[in-house]
Amino acid sequence: MRRTNAPIPIVPAAAVASVALVGVLIALARPAPAPAPGVSAVVLAWAGAWWFGVRGPGLRWARARRELIESGTVLAGRTMSSVPGTVEDVSAVARGAASLLASRGAALASAEDEVRRLRGVFNALMEPVLVTDGRGLVVEANRSAEAFFGLSMPGGAPAHIDELFTHLDVLELHRGAAMGIEGTTQIRVSKGGAWRVYEVEAGPVERGAGAGAGAGAGAGGGSGGGRGLVMLSLRDVTALASAERLRTDFVANASHEIRTPLSSIKGAAETLESAGDDAGIRSRLVGMITKNVTRLEELTRDLLDLSRLESPEGEVEYAEVSTGELEADLRGLFAERCRARGLRLVFEVGEGLGVVKTDAKLLGLILRNLIENACKFAYEGTAVVVRVSGLSVPGGGVRWEVIDRGIGIPVDQQSRIFERFYQVDSARSGLGAPEHRGTGLGLSIVKHAARALGGTVRVESVWREGTRMIVDVPDRPGASGGPG
Repeated sequence: MRRTNAPIPIVPAAAVASVALVGVLIALARPAPAPAPGVSAVVLAWAGAWWFGVRGPGLRWARARRELIESGTVLAGRTMSSVPGTVEDVSAVARGAASLLASRGAALASAEDEVRRLRGVFNALMEPVLVTDGRGLVVEANRSAEAFFGLSMPGGAPAHIDELFTHLDVLELHRGAAMGIEGTTQIRVSKGGAWRVYEVEAGPVERGAGAGAGAGAGAGGGSGGGRGLVMLSLRDVTALASAERLRTDFVANASHEIRTPLSSIKGAAETLESAGDDAGIRSRLVGMITKNVTRLEELTRDLLDLSRLESPEGEVEYAEVSTGELEADLRGLFAERCRARGLRLVFEVGEGLGVVKTDAKLLGLILRNLIENACKFAYEGTAVVVRVSGLSVPGGGVRWEVIDRGIGIPVDQQSRIFERFYQVDSARSGLGAPEHRGTGLGLSIVKHAARALGGTVRVESVWREGTRMIVDVPDRPGASGGPG
């Protein structure tokens, strides 16, 4: 049987039923003694109904009616062949249609909820994410991407990938992803007046099972050239790139700092073999070896200290520390150096700060490195002052200052002195005396140790007048010494 998608008119069927009904009513309305005309009316009525439904134009409406009943069988989920009468047939179809519409409506509402949920997740991503079609036009973008690129989606003019990126690496990456090849690259972008490093990832958007060849053919039609949808995401890796650069620089600088004294030791040892009995030369060469061995020891010590400070497993152990005992230890450590340069080591401890609660090892690292620098760069015959005072901040704390009158630090270099292996110019790095050269790790150790204690370090310095290093360490719960 040939099916048709045209709407099925019900009016002819209703007309047939009406003719039959009129005939029956005429027959029933006549008096009983005259049955013949009534019978004739009934016969005429059914004959007319038969002609409309079978012989005449109603034939096609009868077929349509059967198709409607068959459709109702599917919609109502029941067998309609046993249901007589047009009214019941149509009622069954109506009930089936209503049931189908209700189920389809529920499925559609569920699908719309899922789409809204996925779009919410898409927009909640912090990284900018774009989806382009085979021609490179942006068809989807989350809120981060809209803000990053200044897009207006939906409704705005479609942007092309070439308009958003001027980096050849990204454009090549996008072309490869459109052909099914995933890839990543890094780019530098100026944002907010500063350069940021972003990792760009691109990959093809996989089509669901069942989309199959038809979807692929659609994507590849026209100017797409066989290319499908592509998703690109950008991740800010500035901090990671900076850390990687610092690691590379650290390895290079450490290698250089180790190689320099080793070369000196090797050269002195080779010369010593051929020095003969010249006591003066031998003494000078032995002194050179001893000095460079000491430098290697200092470098190894500083590297180990820095490694422990940067380790996530490092723990801060708070205990009561006597500032008097700390002063005695530091005086003994720097007595020879101060005597050689005519320096005086002066301690000024504020009232009530005879005992502080802190990590003795970390505090020792901070003061040892700061005093060592002050003793190197202070003018001969001057004083190096260690001042301990209370902090006027909520919760209290202790301020440790190391002050010298010396060469000072140029303003343009003060922001870099806490970098690992950074050394100020040669005039600052030893006042012309090579033996005063440091490892370049001391102030970096101070910064990390202060941070481990929850504190900060800063510098105030005037070139050729002196330097004041300031370390502020807040109190910890249960601290028994100091203000607060």
